[in-house]
Amino acid sequence: MVEHAAVNRVVVGSSPTFGAIRLGLEGLAHGRPFRGFSITFHVYILRLSNGQLYAGSTDDLARRLAEHHAGSASRTTAMLRPVELLYAEPHSDRASAIKRERQLKGWSRAKKLALVKGDLVDLKRLARCRSTRVAN
Repeated sequence: MVEHAAVNRVVVGSSPTFGAIRLGLEGLAHGRPFRGFSITFHVYILRLSNGQLYAGSTDDLARRLAEHHAGSASRTTAMLRPVELLYAEPHSDRASAIKRERQLKGWSRAKKLALVKGDLVDLKRLARCRSTRVAN
C-alpha cells in the first residue's frame, strides 16, 4: 500500500524582521516528517509594500525570500519592497509547484486572501465559477 503525504500549508504572519520569517519556515512539516518523498519545491504568496499580492514558486524558499528582500528576485518585487511572506505550500516536484502557482495567479485577490487565512467557507464560496452565474 502506498501512502501519500498530505500537502501542508504554512502561514507566516507579519513580521518586521527576516529572522521571524526564517523561524516560520523551520516548521514547514509541523514537526512531522513527510513519508515517501522529500519536500524541495514551494509555492508562496507575498504581500508587497503597496498591498498587492504576488504568487511564485521555488526550489529553495529561504533563498528566494532573501532574493525578494534584496530586490534581485523579480522586477515587480524589487520595485515594491519590503515584501511579507503570507503563505507557503510545499510540493514534491517542480511540475506540481508550477501548476499550483499558475492556478493561484488566476485567482482573485479575495480568493488568495481566503487561502492565506485558511477560511474554507469563503474559499469555497469564491471558487464558484463566475461564468455560470445568472446575470440580473
